[in-house]
Amino acid sequence: MAIDDLLAPFAAHLRQESRSPRTIRDYQRCVVALDRDLPFGADIACEEELRDWLWRDGLAASSRAVYHAAIRCFYGWAHGRGIIDFDPSAGIPRPVVKVGLPRVATDAQVRTILTEAREPYLLWAKLACYGGLRCIEIWRLHREHVTEKATSVHRGKGEKARILPTHPVVWDAVKDLPSGPLARVADEHQLSTNFLLHCQEVLGLYGVSMHRLRGWMATTSYAKTKDVRALQRALGHANLATTARYIAVADEQLQAIIDSLPTFGEGDAA
Repeated sequence: MAIDDLLAPFAAHLRQESRSPRTIRDYQRCVVALDRDLPFGADIACEEELRDWLWRDGLAASSRAVYHAAIRCFYGWAHGRGIIDFDPSAGIPRPVVKVGLPRVATDAQVRTILTEAREPYLLWAKLACYGGLRCIEIWRLHREHVTEKATSVHRGKGEKARILPTHPVVWDAVKDLPSGPLARVADEHQLSTNFLLHCQEVLGLYGVSMHRLRGWMATTSYAKTKDVRALQRALGHANLATTARYIAVADEQLQAIIDSLPTFGEGDAA
């Protein structure tokens, strides 16, 4: 069966697993690219061909991890349905993605955005800074989901829901808005791109993404509360280690760690 004929049923399978539209789109694109690049197509690929494709030069580690997940999902589904005789991806290990430093907006950058950004970018920034919402969560958020007391994220990452207290800044920003979506753009990618361009072209801030505003929220709130478990719930993370990657450590905090160590003179008892 041609790969083009498998894309629709594969997408249906992903929807039944409650995968997000973005994941479905990314996985389909991966399968199409795989079929295009392999010498005999994706439907009769062998493990060696898949390994060579995944570990080719020039592919970022994060992209390799996404492609691996897509390949494992596709071939696992196809083999389980009897479409292919064996799963050529079964023996391929998950790529290791090195954890980098937290990417967090500075206080100065956040202050500039919250005082100088135009709408709707200002609203989006407030939802990221004072609600910790992801781009896809802001895109899906409706005015009806926000009350003075609580913000309901009905469909977060992985289609998971959560409820968090509404910050006064968020309530002041949305209370007089009409019902319906708070971000009237085509998708979360457009929201993210438009915000980044507004920061660069209008505010003169380069590289300040919506994701970095979410990191600012995580870092700032943790510095005040030291409650990483509550922060994990607020951000909607399944894994505590993911939350830790959002928290930047200030130089003065590192200095405090060093200064807290006791010193021992030569005359001290062993």
